[in-house]
Amino acid sequence: MYGPKIVKDWGWHCILADEPKYKVKELFLYPEKSLSTKQYSLQKHWFVLGGECVIETVYNDDPHIIRVKQGHSYEIGPGVWHLARNPTKEPCHILEVRYFQETKNEKTILQGPGAL
Repeated sequence: MYGPKIVKDWGWHCILADEPKYKVKELFLYPEKSLSTKQYSLQKHWFVLGGECVIETVYNDDPHIIRVKQGHSYEIGPGVWHLARNPTKEPCHILEVRYFQETKNEKTILQGPGAL
């Protein structure tokens, strides 16, 4: 493990790799919890290691909702509003890869939970 486990009300996360062109995080989403709605100026890839989650996205006022199960993944492009929620009674385990363009500066805009 690269970084410490950071415990939140929705679960926990841990940085596994932090390189100039990418960052890898492990996310653990508790049952019936969700992440905050966010928008980044970078590309993210979520791979579901265990359980399942629902990913809600909005780009150019075009909303999408997709259920992602164990062994499947979802790509989130730059500028896409997104949140992950776990509507099940089982935890959801996600591997997140963030890809940086030229710099590591992440611009993040945050909204409250369920704002999509």
